[in-house]
Formats: sequence, C-alpha cells, structure tokens
Amino acid sequence: MAKQEVIKTASSAERTLKPLKAGAVQLNSAGFVSKSWVVIMPADYTVDDACNHPELFKIVKTTNPGELINEGDQVEMRWTDKIVRATVDFAAPDWGISFIGITQIKKGVRDRVMFSDGTYEVRPIDGGYSYFRTRDNVKMTNQHWDTPEAAKAALVREQYPAKVA
Repeated sequence: MAKQEVIKTASSAERTLKPLKAGAVQLNSAGFVSKSWVVIMPADYTVDDACNHPELFKIVKTTNPGELINEGDQVEMRWTDKIVRATVDFAAPDWGISFIGITQIKKGVRDRVMFSDGTYEVRPIDGGYSYFRTRDNVKMTNQHWDTPEAAKAALVREQYPAKVA
C-alpha cells in the first residue's frame, strides 16, 4: 500500500493524496531515445496536484529500465474534461517526477450525464461509469462499470432496493 501524505495545496486546504496506482500509467509508445506515456488521472486530483507534487508519481519500481519514466519522456495526463501534456524534467523512483513545458487543453463540452432521476445521476469516471448524488455531487460507490446501463442497474439495485425498474 502506498504511503499517504498530507499536502497543502494553493487553497491552503489540507488533503490526503496518494501516489498514483501503477495501472493508471500506460506506455503509449517507445522510440529510440524517449517514450510517450498516458496517465489516467483520478477525478479528485487537480492539474496543480499533478504538476507541483512530484511525489504523486512514486509508482512502480521495476527491474526493467525500459518500463520507467525518464527525463525527456512525454507524458499526457487525462481527466474527463481536460488533457495536460508535459515533458519530464527529472524522474527518480524514490522522489517522483517533475515536469516542464506543461500545456493544458480543455475538452469540448458534451453531455456527461448518461442517466438522471433528479436524485442520482450516472456519469463517466476513470474510464468507466459510476453514479453520483445530484444535490452534492458525492460519488455513492467505489465501483465502476463498463457501460452506463450497468451503472444504472446497480444504482437501482443499491439505492432503490424496493423499487422495480
């Protein structure tokens, strides 16, 4: 289990941030000199967290040097509403990663709510679908489903057990 660290962000609010899970980082391509990586970022992490807290990238320690993120590699961090591209300035498995040349691209606005009944809604998150309480935007489960229909079925089953949909 990764060690949790309390980090003060620019808003002076303390929150606990865990290093990214190894599965969130995928090798996109490997060239002769450098590599390209894609990172699926958790929804609760901000661009500030990713760019100013190198300890979030203390991830996999492997014996194969070809599987490590190195200086000069390109990293694309993806959220549901934006993409951030950066070049690795410095990388060390025990320290983390710092970036230079950070570019943020906003994705186009589209309907992200797949289902809503006024109380709950099904939305995409972390490459899958889950359901949220509408009034305060709280994610109601830690599970993700492959389709919005499966998430809706789980919502009905778990939040409305007496109802038949």
